[in-house]
Amino acid sequence: MVEDRTIMRGRVTVYSVPGCPHCIQAKAALSTLGVHVCDVDVNKHREIRAQLKELTGHSTVPQIFFNNMYVGNNEDLQKL
Repeated sequence: MVEDRTIMRGRVTVYSVPGCPHCIQAKAALSTLGVHVCDVDVNKHREIRAQLKELTGHSTVPQIFFNNMYVGNNEDLQKL
């Protein structure tokens, strides 16, 4: 019997800062699952931090998106 498996594909973007333990944990969890991550350092792109706060209501990192849909922070990711 052959199983029919649907693989969800898309872009995962993690907005983070270097050295942030929650950012490191989130990216490691995604990597373990074989998920390629587009990592955006908000320290290098400061205008993005204000946009993230407006979109999500949060100013902390990491902030994780799948195909431009807000997933949440590291705690939210770990619950999935």
